[in-house]
Amino acid sequence: MKNNSKISVLMNCFNSEIFIKESVQSLVNQTYTNWELIVWDDASTDGTLDILKCFKDNRIKIYTNSSHCGLGSGRIKAQKFLKGDYISILDSDDVYEKDKLRNQIEAFNRNHELSLVTSWYSTINKNSKQISKIKLSNNLSEIKNELCGDNIFAHSSIMYKRIDAEKVGWYSEKFEYSQDYDLTIKLLKNNSFYIVPDYLVKIRDIDSSMTRNSSLHSLIIKEHLEILNYIKNDYILNKKQKKINDKNLNKVNLKILLFNLQKKCSFRKIFDILNLLFKNPSLVVSILKHISSRFINF
Repeated sequence: MKNNSKISVLMNCFNSEIFIKESVQSLVNQTYTNWELIVWDDASTDGTLDILKCFKDNRIKIYTNSSHCGLGSGRIKAQKFLKGDYISILDSDDVYEKDKLRNQIEAFNRNHELSLVTSWYSTINKNSKQISKIKLSNNLSEIKNELCGDNIFAHSSIMYKRIDAEKVGWYSEKFEYSQDYDLTIKLLKNNSFYIVPDYLVKIRDIDSSMTRNSSLHSLIIKEHLEILNYIKNDYILNKKQKKINDKNLNKVNLKILLFNLQKKCSFRKIFDILNLLFKNPSLVVSILKHISSRFINF
């Protein structure tokens, strides 16, 4: 392994003119310079492409869809253009700290067994003001346990080995939103990872982000359920992991029942919810949060 290994940075974008200049500039400013940026534009109708073309850097390569196809399909189409030994993700509204790539490559160089390296991260608002700092535990066993229930890695914070991603099938055609979680789970099934104890990425937390888009909530929940079932059925889980997995399966099933009830109320659906709550009293907190959020949004 060489200290100047090539990194392919993947950016999928769609109508990203507000933040994409800041995101790309944060990559251009990296102290590690042996990278290429593969931008996959999903038929943007705003000024996204014009902004990208203002960067006169031959490391930036722009590809476009002739028609809008969605994030999941875009990632899969972009895969064949990623030629680096390592793949780093940069969502079009997120921002790298200047040493992000260098810190992660150095981690790979110190331990050749790693398949994935991530980091702590901060969250920022639409004005790039810091909202919070997310400091992940340095107990990797505990982190792996938590991943059996939910994706706690910010996608723009990760870097992974391309060869290992290829071995596990890379991004799955089955998912639109949850490809990053699915890939992380597949990579870590038989491989090791590391968390750089530093805030290397700023994650944009805004109302227009995919996780806040109410029209995608149902899809997000269904994909989460599918991954949790995959973990339950295909992983050899220890007692702690099984408990975390079961707890999150119950939460996701409750969310699905609530969504179905919201679309069409029936006694059967109410009975299913009550039955789940009776078997899992801790879920009462989740349903109270759901009710309170409905009142807040009213």
